[in-house]
Amino acid sequence: GGIISDRLHGQTIDYRLWRLSVFERDDFTCQLCKARGGKLEAHHIRKWKDYIELRFNIDNGITLCKKCHNKTKRKEEEYEILFIETFKISNKLGE
Repeated sequence: GGIISDRLHGQTIDYRLWRLSVFERDDFTCQLCKARGGKLEAHHIRKWKDYIELRFNIDNGITLCKKCHNKTKRKEEEYEILFIETFKISNKLGE
């Protein structure tokens, strides 16, 4: 018990505040294609299910448009490496 299911995590106030903080930091702009506004999604760089301690760490989030976010599906490990190398975030995630 005590762990929020993947389906429900978007409904918590902590998640909503984290998501808004990621969007604001990234100026409501997809960090892959640079599209501003539209259907944006906050992506966890390190997987939600594997990194409980990073779930609401703003540095573990990146703004993606829906189209770019869909490209990461089933390729999370590849994109995790890309995001860490491109945005130099590993130190912010406690590595």
